[in-house]
Amino acid sequence: MKKFVYIKDYGWRLVLSSLLELSEYDDTIAIPKLRSSLERVIGKKTKTKDDEYLEIYCKSSGQGFMFGAADVNNKCFMTKMNAIDKYGKIFVNEAGGWFMLQEHMKILKTVETETFKFPDVLYTESDINISKYNGGRHFYATVGGFQVIDKDGDTKWNTEKYAMEVAKKFMKTLNN
Repeated sequence: MKKFVYIKDYGWRLVLSSLLELSEYDDTIAIPKLRSSLERVIGKKTKTKDDEYLEIYCKSSGQGFMFGAADVNNKCFMTKMNAIDKYGKIFVNEAGGWFMLQEHMKILKTVETETFKFPDVLYTESDINISKYNGGRHFYATVGGFQVIDKDGDTKWNTEKYAMEVAKKFMKTLNN
């Protein structure tokens, strides 16, 4: 089960309190978001602010895009892991930012769910991202950062149109 808490003045946060929970979060949310960001950077598509930061880091590190992105992910993972080890848990927002609970923060509500979907969030088509690696043949999809997986367990499709169809169905299951 995934545990979410509503913190006064901060909203909903996912609670991660073990290496296993962090690893599952990383595999399900953080890595697909990074892959989409990397695809936009390499594919010269419209970039978000985070994509621009990733591009600057990769260029300045001299590691290239693939190794630079892996380095960013590894550093973020290790920092969160160390915080969980030291403080017992971290509180993650929907964008991936996180903090440790401070004394002045008050938890008002706790919810446990089967997925990483934040409570009270409804996804729309604008939350769907379809990507394709530069020179790749397959299309990948995320909905609100969640990697789309179809009923057969597939995560890549041959056409952008079909990837969008699968993503829309996946979005409906997230919203239920």
